[in-house]
Amino acid sequence: MLSNGKYPVKVAKYLKACFQALTNLEFVKEPPGKIVTRAKGMYDKGKEYVEFDNGEEGVTIYQAQGEVEQWLTDLEFMMKLSLYT
Repeated sequence: MLSNGKYPVKVAKYLKACFQALTNLEFVKEPPGKIVTRAKGMYDKGKEYVEFDNGEEGVTIYQAQGEVEQWLTDLEFMMKLSLYT
């Protein structure tokens, strides 16, 4: 998982091992050849979709960038923020 840190789509298949209820992310489509690093929501084990929400107006996009340990920590923060907003 750590070796794929720059490729969030590849890391996403391991999310269910890291988080109890999170199983996947809904990634933003990127042009061919560009690494996909932006997500707009998440799926739980029951396939329920929750859009990311930071409490501000408009669509919230989560950016998975940097070291994988850091962006997973940021993802956890975004999950909590979205569920409690």
